[in-house]
Amino acid sequence: MKPFEPLNDLLSVPKYNEVDPSFLILLTFPALFGFMIGDAGYGVTTFLMFAAGYKLFPAAKEIFVSLMFASFMTFLFGLAFGDAFGYIIFGGHSELAAATGIELFSQIPILFHRAEHLGQVFTIAGAFGVFHVNLGYLVGGYNEYIRHGLKEAFLEKGSWILLQIGVAIAVLASQPIGLGVIGLSIVLIVLGEGAVGVIEIPSLLSNIVSYLRVFGVSVAAVVLAKTVNALAEPLLGTGSLVLTVAGIGVLVVGHIFNTFIKIMEGFLQGIRLHYVEFYDKFYDGGGRRYVPFGAEDASL
Repeated sequence: MKPFEPLNDLLSVPKYNEVDPSFLILLTFPALFGFMIGDAGYGVTTFLMFAAGYKLFPAAKEIFVSLMFASFMTFLFGLAFGDAFGYIIFGGHSELAAATGIELFSQIPILFHRAEHLGQVFTIAGAFGVFHVNLGYLVGGYNEYIRHGLKEAFLEKGSWILLQIGVAIAVLASQPIGLGVIGLSIVLIVLGEGAVGVIEIPSLLSNIVSYLRVFGVSVAAVVLAKTVNALAEPLLGTGSLVLTVAGIGVLVVGHIFNTFIKIMEGFLQGIRLHYVEFYDKFYDGGGRRYVPFGAEDASL
């Protein structure tokens, strides 16, 4: 968990009487980063970039270790999607099988090809948003339970989960029952947070919708990789040595450029969802880093 503490401390050090979110970042940030990039080739190149950063910038080595976890997840998701540098390597439409004549590559099972199942990517992004936001409410409820007891925990955090249950019932099952649950949850929100809680209800929807950026980054990751390949393929297919070398150069330079873009997008969007949509449900921060008694160097 230690490599993920700096990602949390970039925002604020937790107080002594609240949950340290470093463990939660360990569970969700690498998976979120990996799903958004979702390419085995870029999993390797981003890992190499982060490993170089680990060597070149010792002061930030723990952050680079956490990002290497994210690269590993990128590699695993890439295998699950059957993608590497924008090419389909596994599954029924394996371009690797067509190029090599090895049918085994087309028989390796995958989850789905993202470019062909955008609806599934969209659904997963939204479902993760619901899960992540409610995980934040549960952690916030635990913090309130520790500080003020079970009643306050339910009124301030449980009421928001009840509101979502009411919406789900109204949409999927019975509208009258769902509306009743929604009305009850609004009363509990007012009891827990006052009238300002009602004003914040639209923000719950905006928080969940914000996770659809995961869908956007995921689609962009596929499109950018395929665009580089499309630029290089006409040069590689000419039979000319000069043009073939130029095509290889386009692939190398293009995918290196994409590696930096994917690092920036995966990190910024992933950590933003944690800091804004997730932490907002439970995290106060403002604590002080522990310094051992008698230590001369405060950084210890």
